[in-house]
Amino acid sequence: MRSRLVYIGILILSFCQIKAQEVQKYLIKGSVNFDVAAIESGISTIIGNRSDQLKLKPVFKSAQLYSLDIYVDDFVKIDAYLSDLPGVLWMEQDIPISKRNTPDDAFYDRQWYLDKIQAVNSWNITQGGLSPNGDTIVIAVLDDGFFTDHTDLNANLWRNRGEIPGDGIDNDDNGYKDDFLGINIKSGNDLHVVNKHGTEVAGVIGASGNNAVGTSGVNWNVKLLLISDATTLSNVIEAYQYVLDTRKKYNETNGAEGAYIVVTNLSAGIDKSFPEDHPLFQEWCNVYDALGEAGVLNVNATTNSNTNIDVEGDMPGSCASEFLIIVTNSDKNDNKVIDAGYGVNFVDLAAPGVEIFTTSLDNNYEFFSGASSSSPQVSGAIGLLYAAPCQNFADLVQSNPEAGAMQMKSMILSGVDSFTPLQGIMKSGGRLNIQRSMDELRNFCGGSTGELGITKIIPNPVVNGKFSVEFESENFEAHEFEIRNLLGQLMYSSSIYPSYFGDKIFDVELIPGAIPYGVYVATLRSGSKISSIKLLMW
Repeated sequence: MRSRLVYIGILILSFCQIKAQEVQKYLIKGSVNFDVAAIESGISTIIGNRSDQLKLKPVFKSAQLYSLDIYVDDFVKIDAYLSDLPGVLWMEQDIPISKRNTPDDAFYDRQWYLDKIQAVNSWNITQGGLSPNGDTIVIAVLDDGFFTDHTDLNANLWRNRGEIPGDGIDNDDNGYKDDFLGINIKSGNDLHVVNKHGTEVAGVIGASGNNAVGTSGVNWNVKLLLISDATTLSNVIEAYQYVLDTRKKYNETNGAEGAYIVVTNLSAGIDKSFPEDHPLFQEWCNVYDALGEAGVLNVNATTNSNTNIDVEGDMPGSCASEFLIIVTNSDKNDNKVIDAGYGVNFVDLAAPGVEIFTTSLDNNYEFFSGASSSSPQVSGAIGLLYAAPCQNFADLVQSNPEAGAMQMKSMILSGVDSFTPLQGIMKSGGRLNIQRSMDELRNFCGGSTGELGITKIIPNPVVNGKFSVEFESENFEAHEFEIRNLLGQLMYSSSIYPSYFGDKIFDVELIPGAIPYGVYVATLRSGSKISSIKLLMW
């Protein structure tokens, strides 16, 4: 009688839905002696020659893995039969899974741009929320106003933990009373102006994802610091000061106070203007350098006119700060929208800006277009990248926030999809691609992406069945790990998924004595590629 415990480690995934007391799928693991024809004949006899039910299908040939659709009531009889066959290792019920990277939001199918910027693939790595060091990631949204009671936004709104709402007291001594749910920069409290534009922008960045409601933001779980009434230059500068003070307090108190604001978004500006045109314009530019020193990047939409801002100017687009990212809008074919600004010196990249479906007033949703809909995608991408499990980057941000912000900007611009129509009219020559920026972060983090190969088994010889396998691979899909004896007989098999960040290593724990002492061959497979190494069992 075989032991089911010896050959643990294989997880077989299927999208088949299981119906109780109806036909269910089972997985059968065979050894080198597995005789398909003989087993099919034996099973057919047991179930009464119900050929319409019997279907022994290879699932993974190299691993001798087969699926079998049978009635639940037949399982005990078939399992007893297979248990006594030397060529069968185990039989188990199939396991249903669900896709993690596709949210169940009701209107997700209207959000075409999320596939375009590769947010979907990035959600396999993170959906936003916390940094590797446990910091709650915050994105500050400067705009005209917001509908804060929107079902798809409220859960992701930042709350000032240093403030008691509605008591009329400046509890955190930041100069503002009752700035609990963000701040109306004009009134000094959190009684926000209710406006559509800010609500739309906030939804693109951080509408709650995978909540079966409405739309999904680029970040599913990020916190949004809402700053309303940022409609005049003085209010905008004051709003940035509020952000700066809040982030500096976080830095100075090691997270005990303030907020971990990583990026601001402003989808507004002044057309055809240069910093030298007005004394306040230069002060406006200087604000971005101060924010950058504290670790805050700043994203701004460029003008909604076919204007070369290098020549005709744009504020804040013409600011020279390294901590400012200027975004123009592109269409569904990755061309610059006609009525959109450009400039190889000042415009950094493009993002989709046509028919962006997002949150609106009174718990509604609608399409949103223009550069104002493009910049929040970049802001959201930055927030998402800060949540990726790259400890090296998180440690850099903690020790040197300014350097971290600069590194993040570099990864955003280096990760763009380059297109001929966008080249020569903006710095990067491309459109936002979050997955490629995630690749840049992985490279920074030291993730191995070399040719498939087992580099080391620790320890080797293996004692008590416990060891680790270090390897390299360019592929992040499932890999098959096997141990075979010198006759080629399969002794152990498992599926592993390479880590996207950091070193690639996985642990194996065998039941002591499951594999006899001796010399074996450990093999790692990925598609058609294979790598093997000698393994000693002591």
